[in-house]
Order: sequence, then structure tokens, then C-alpha cells
Amino acid sequence: MAAPDHRGLQHLVVRPWLLARRRVRLDDRRLEEDRHNTLAVRPRSGRRLRERTARSGRPDRRSHPGDDPGCRQERSVRVGDHTAGTVGAGIHTVPTHRGRGRTTARRRQPEPTLLGRCLVSYQYWIIRFVPNIARGEFTNVGLVCGADGGDWAVGFDPRYVRNHGNLSSDLRELTNWITWFRRTVEHHGSVGFGEQSVSSGWIAQLRSRQANSVQFSKPAPIDVESARAGVEMLFPHLVEREPTRRRRGLTRQSLRADVRDTLVFEGGLAIGHDLFVQPKVRIGKQRGSFDLLRSDSQTNSLTNVWAFNVASLEPLDREIQSWNYLVSRLRADGANLQLGSSRTATLPADAPIDVVYDPPTSDRERQWRSDIFEAAQEAWQLNNISAHSVDEFHARVAVLAGQ
Repeated sequence: MAAPDHRGLQHLVVRPWLLARRRVRLDDRRLEEDRHNTLAVRPRSGRRLRERTARSGRPDRRSHPGDDPGCRQERSVRVGDHTAGTVGAGIHTVPTHRGRGRTTARRRQPEPTLLGRCLVSYQYWIIRFVPNIARGEFTNVGLVCGADGGDWAVGFDPRYVRNHGNLSSDLRELTNWITWFRRTVEHHGSVGFGEQSVSSGWIAQLRSRQANSVQFSKPAPIDVESARAGVEMLFPHLVEREPTRRRRGLTRQSLRADVRDTLVFEGGLAIGHDLFVQPKVRIGKQRGSFDLLRSDSQTNSLTNVWAFNVASLEPLDREIQSWNYLVSRLRADGANLQLGSSRTATLPADAPIDVVYDPPTSDRERQWRSDIFEAAQEAWQLNNISAHSVDEFHARVAVLAGQ
């Protein structure tokens, strides 16, 4: 008698170890599905898929009739939020051909994305001013951001520092160091002979050596499109300060210092080189002075400031009328300038003249104050003077500095 043939019954043999392994794999896939909020395991029938979709509230992610039957449609899922200047990396599925098991491979994105833009990992350091090293107090005055082998950017704002120690309130004593550091970072791609290239190692060396009034914080990561974008994102939150002065108490002297410091720290001018404070003017027998002179290889331009919220209006009215007469003489005959003790310059009659003013807002003697301001505006227009409020001046300098 021939032995029975059991080959057709092999599919009925129950293998407990195989069922347990498949159950573990299925549970792992379900956990992965809930974690990444994406459907990772496909049911074997359309009915089971519709039941699972109805329970979970997720859309049917099967291939549509127009899709390639050989692979699943590629989908992208972004996880993580933009918190504290960083963006979480995305996870997406890659197409795999249908086969045994019908699984979908996953891989993590090498670079995070936000709204279709590619983000790069950078580091940033906060630059601090320490007025008293023993006390350890500091004020953030700058920010540098960059990546090794990539781009770098830096920003400074040393104004309105409340605790400035033995230095000036605008930290003008640090101008040379700030100018050197800014120039080094901005020209990091064109390093000359004997110069140090900008890198995280170079910043670390500066951080170890800068144990004086200027110090660097520890590096911190940030994912942004560029180093400049990182500075623009963090600068308002970590460095910028509100002016400590009250607008009603703004005097002509404080306004002059504000305009001068803005031209130095944001406009990149240097006092004694292309920016001169209170140059002396001589027009025939008339003598006077302006607040600032900006000089370059082509033209010399004058700047004067006026504050219309001062307590005493009579001196203000007299000074403005005297200055307007001096400008009218300059427009007719030109002027000779005395810059310092030995340097002189000749100013043509059509030289550009700017006025930066603090508009009147005080309620004291409002009508008189308004009349002085309107009369000054008429004279400025007749003498071809470009007048801007202090807020407009800051906005113009910021735009020019960003170009």
C-alpha cells in the first residue's frame, strides 16, 4: 500500500512560533504607525482597510487607480515644531515595490524642512559686554552665527547699555574691536596671507582668550536657511534693547549723540576718517558750525539735528533762525570747512544738507512749539534741505546697512 501524500496539507500545519513572530511584528508596526501618524501596514483586504480607516479617522492612503501599481505614492510628513529657533526633522516614506509582506521603508531626512525651504544646522554665539569682571554681570551687545565650511554673519548693538561701567554709555571705546570683528566675519571667504579663517575653532579660541570686557557665550545650535537669517531671527530677542531715554526729554545733545552712534555702528563710518563732529563753517564774515559732516571720495554732506520737545522754546527759535540764515548764505556762496586742527575742506553751494529732527509732541505751549516747527520746515524746503524724523533716519540707515 502506498504511503499517503501529505504535500497538499502542508498549508494546514499550524506553526505556533511563526504565528507569535508575525503577531509581534504586527504589533511593532502598529506602534510605529501611531508614533509617526502615518499608515505603515496595509491590511490584506479592502474591507479591513475601510474598517480601520473608519475607526481611526485617517484617510484611505491606498494607491489610486492612476498611480503606478508597482509602488506606493511617496508622501512627506513633518514632525516637530519650530521652537526656540530650531525646527524638527521630517520623516517621509520612500516607494518600495509590492512584494511579500507589503511593507514600506522609512528613512529620516538628512536636513529639516519648513514650508518647502531647506534648513541648515548652524551655531550661534552671543557676544557680551562685562563691565565688572569680578561681579560677572553682563549685557548682550552682539551675535555671531555660522557653520564650518559655510556662511557667517554678525550683528552688534552697543547702544542703550544701562550698566556700562567706566566706559561711555554707547561703548564707543569698543568701536575698534567691533569694527575688526565685523570685518573679519563679513570677509571670511577671502582670507589673505597671515589672516585667521572664521570657524567654530577660531571662535572657541577667542572665547578662551576673551576674559576681559568682551566675552562669548557657549555655542548653541539653530536650524535656519542661512547665517544671516539666524542673526535676523535671534537678534531682536537676544540683543536689541529699547531706548532708555524718554522721547519727551530728548535734547539736541542726546539726539546728536544718537545720530552719530547710528552712523558709526550701523552705517560703518569712522570718526575722524569719514565722519566729523561739529565742523566749523566760514562763509565770508559769517561763522558757524554744523553737527556732523560725512565725507567720501566724491561728496561732502552736512547733517544737523533739532529737538522740538525741549523745555525752553525761545532759545530754540533763535538758534533755528540763525542756522537757517547760515544755510541760505551757504547756498549762495558755498563755504570753507575746518575739520579738526589742521584739515580743511571746501563745500560747494549745492552740497547736500540733511536735518534729523524730533517732532513736537509736548503739550506745553503747543501752539508756539508748532509754529516754530512749521516755520523751520518752510525754511528747510526753501534751502533744499532733506529733513527726516529720527525714526525715519533710523529706518533709512538700517536699509542702507542691509544692502
